[in-house]
Formats: sequence, C-alpha cells, structure tokens
Amino acid sequence: MDNLRFFLFAALVLVVFLIWQAWMEDYRRDGAPEPTTVSEQEASPDVPEADDMPPAAEPADDLPDAPAAEDGAPAADAPPATRDAMPRDQRVVVHTDTLRVEIDTAGGDIRTVYLLQYPVEIDQPDDPHRLLSDQHEDLYVAQSGLISRDAPAPTHRDQWRAERNEYHLGDDEQTLQVPLVWEHPDGLRVTKTYTFHRDDYLIDIAHRVENTSAQPWRGTKYTQLTRREVEVQRDNMFIRTFRGAAVYDGSYEKLSYSDLRDEPLSREGPGGWVAMIEHYFTGAVLPPEQDNNLLYSRLVDSDRHIVGARGSLISIDPGASDVLSSSLFLGPQKQDRLAELAPRLDRTVDYGMLTILAKPVYIVMQWIYSVVGNWGWSIVLLTLLIKLIFYKLSDTQFRSMAKMREFAPRIKALKERFGDDRQKLNEAMMDLYRKEKFNPLGGCLPILVQLPVFIALYWVLIESVEFRHAPWILWIQDLSSPDPYYVLPVLFGISMFVQQKMSQAAMAMDPIQQRILMFMPLGLTIFFMFFPAGLVLYWFVNNILSMAQQHYVNRRHDAEKAAKGGA
Repeated sequence: MDNLRFFLFAALVLVVFLIWQAWMEDYRRDGAPEPTTVSEQEASPDVPEADDMPPAAEPADDLPDAPAAEDGAPAADAPPATRDAMPRDQRVVVHTDTLRVEIDTAGGDIRTVYLLQYPVEIDQPDDPHRLLSDQHEDLYVAQSGLISRDAPAPTHRDQWRAERNEYHLGDDEQTLQVPLVWEHPDGLRVTKTYTFHRDDYLIDIAHRVENTSAQPWRGTKYTQLTRREVEVQRDNMFIRTFRGAAVYDGSYEKLSYSDLRDEPLSREGPGGWVAMIEHYFTGAVLPPEQDNNLLYSRLVDSDRHIVGARGSLISIDPGASDVLSSSLFLGPQKQDRLAELAPRLDRTVDYGMLTILAKPVYIVMQWIYSVVGNWGWSIVLLTLLIKLIFYKLSDTQFRSMAKMREFAPRIKALKERFGDDRQKLNEAMMDLYRKEKFNPLGGCLPILVQLPVFIALYWVLIESVEFRHAPWILWIQDLSSPDPYYVLPVLFGISMFVQQKMSQAAMAMDPIQQRILMFMPLGLTIFFMFFPAGLVLYWFVNNILSMAQQHYVNRRHDAEKAAKGGA
C-alpha cells in the first residue's frame, strides 16, 4: 500500500467524520424550537424596556433561587422575566489595553465587550471582535448581583449609580477599578466593583455589603451569562465547531443548547465553574474555589439560555460589612492562561474525541513557536518531527513498496495466466507471498498510526485561537482559513502526482486502473481548496518528505539487491 492510498483513506475518513459531526449537530437541534437567526431582525441600539414588551406566555425566572435559611424556610419568589428585559440607562465605558467594555447602570451588567487584539477580519485590523452584546439578535451579556429570601438585595434588575461615564487604564497602571453603588432606605449599601487587569481578560467582581440597619442581612451573590441561541452560518461544511455551555464540578462536561433545554443544570459543591463557549472565545463564570457554589442554568422564552454560579448563604450583622467576590473571564481561548485560572478551564478549547492526541500536538507546536516565532514554520518543523518519529514505520512501508515493485512483473504474469479467474489468481499470489516471506499489508500499519495524528492536527488548527489570522509567508496570512489563491492545494496536487508516478510501478495495476488514479491528484486538489491553509501545508510538506524517503529506500533496496546478486 503506497502513500497515495494513505491520503485517499485519510481524506475519506475525515470527510465521513465531518459529515457525521455536521449531521449530529443538525439532528440534535431537530425538534427544538427554531433558534433566532441573525438575519431575522436588524440590529437596533434601542433595546425595548420591560414595560414595553408583552409578557411571555410562560414567564420564566432569570434569577437563581435564593438559598434557603437554616430553618428551611422557602425562598421568596422572584418577579417573572419578560422577553428582552434589557432596559438601558447610563453607559459606563471602560478602556484597557485588551478590552473595550460597556457597563449599564440599569442592572450594573456588562453589556458589550470588544476584544481589541482580535479583529473581526484580517483585512479589518481596526474593527475588533465583539464578544458580548445586548442587541436582540445576538444577546450575550454578563449579569451579577445579590439575592436574599427576606431582605432587600440588588439584582441585575435594579438601578445602580456610577461616579463617571468613562474609565481608562493608564500606561503605568496594572489594574483599573470601576465602582457602582446601590442603596436601600432600610439601611443597606452595596458597592459593586469591577476590577480590570493589564494584558488580561479576567474581570474580578466584588460586592461590598454594608449593613447599617438594625437587622442581620442574609443573602448571597450570583454571577451569570445570558445568551440567546442563534444559528451560526458556517463558511463551509468542514468547519463546524461547538457552541454551547461547559461546566466543571470535579469533572468536565460540554452541554449543547438542546442539553440545557432538556435538563437544566443544577450542581452544588465546592469550587467549579460554568462557561459559554464558541469558536476561539470563552465567557466563563469563576466563583471562588473555597466557596460552596450552585452551578445552574435557566431557559427564558425558549431561546435565551442562562448559566451561572450562586454562592452559599452568608449573614452580616448590623453595623458590619463583608465582601462577596467572583470573577469573569471574557476573552480568547489561550490554553496556558485558561489552565492557570481554573481546573480544566483549558478544556473549553474543543478538540473533540482526539483531545488525548491533539493536546500533545498543540504543546509541541507551541514550544516550536516559542523558538521560531512563526506558526507556519512551526507546522513545517512539526511535520518533520512527526516524520522522524514514524521514520521506522515509514521505512517498513516503503520497503514493502520496493519489494512489491520487485514482484510486479511476476504478479503481472500471474494475471495474464489466470485471466478473469479471481479465485485462482488470489491463491497464486498468496502462494508467491508465502514462498518469498513477504507481507503485502506490511505498509498498512504506518498509515493506521499516522491517521489519528493527522485528524488531531486538523482539530488543533481549527480550534486553537493562536492560528486565527496567524500568518506564514507571502500570501498566506491566515493559517486557519483556506489559501486565498489556492497555491498550496495546487502544489499539493503536483506533489501527489509526482509521488504517484514514483510508486505506480509497485502497484501492479492494469493501464485502465492507472489512468483512473491519474485523476486522483486533481480531485484531492479541489478537495483541499476548502481546507485550512495550515493543514494543506502539513500535507504538502509531508508529501515532500515522503518522496525523499521513498527515493532513498528505493535506492538502498536496489543496492542491496545488486549486492546479493553480485555475491
């Protein structure tokens, strides 16, 4: 079996896998309420007030349940939510070196987040990617507040007061604090402070509760992400990535929107986290690890999903104060940074079933990048490294091909002798292999071993944010997207054609089969025009190295055969 068959088999397996994945994604949505599409409603800067909207047919609560007191008394009912209850008031704009954030005093929510170092398109460097938005068609906001069963507490439905309209992280500052204040006439003052960090996407949230009343205050904090389910348009069928939620409570689990709809999340225990994930970016709620937290989800109006974390009940005596803290991560899926923030948070980079292989591939590529400083050359050097690791297996494959080339005339003679009698032809060929102690399947093992590595590399290139808009050389300015001028796929096709010519003699095929296979490089070239340039680069370099190794093995085999003949 030659290297051409490896590529044909690998391409077939990959296509079947991707089609199956796309079908499963569509199938899991079948029967669920139709999600909103981006084209259904134009963006509007004015989100309707709650009073302007008709009540939902089945009102749903967008607040977590308040924890029961020690006496077991039930929690007070929260007011029902209505569709798009996103009132607008004073906007507080925050500028850091990585983020542009808009906080609304109506609720004290984080309504808009722009990632300044990640443009929407590579040819629009001044147009940053918007991760959070309070516009109807792609609603995605971060909410936080306090809840209590028997005392006043500011939720994301209450009005907050801001000291300023705009904040900037200074060049000599490492952190920036943005305070919001809420006060109740019964003697409760709460200061919610957002803390932003230089060169980071972590946002700390601290609620300082000052109880000046004559009664103890009992309650807790919550932090949640609210997102409308939308149908994402894909560039092509080969790039379909997961969008939904993820949770960690000692074990990691992905939860699709249909999972959240079928069985709401409700897990209580120490630490943990919950997140909304998408291609390249993550929004994660990170409660303190030492707290006992409830990780929950809610469904509002059939298409608005809420995931969040609620802390345990605390009590603040009259005249005392306390601080309730949590954190949000709103940014790119940089795996090393995510791993530092919380256990298994780096798993939000979705490598699928081959994570066990994809993760080491990513780590090696990251190390190579730290040396060469270019992800394209990292792919080239990784290909060389993989080739060296599998050198002995490939050597077995090419030696098998070389011996097959030696048997080609004898196999051809057997075909002429037995004609259309396939049974006798196969028996004669097996006798030949047995007599010569040759296994024609000896070249299959390297192919089977390399195929999972190839698919793992595919997921690394598709899912790792480091490859988003990552340039290589000349016209290749985004390794995660197809080659815009199709140069790499054409080079790949040429290399496949040359490699096929090199190994054609070993295949012992009749002229008709050979002519059919001559069209394979053309078909694969068209196929790879839709693949990420980084993956085509890997395959092209692998072809070049394979041809060099095949040429070397053939010369060595011929020399060994000549030496035996001379002896």
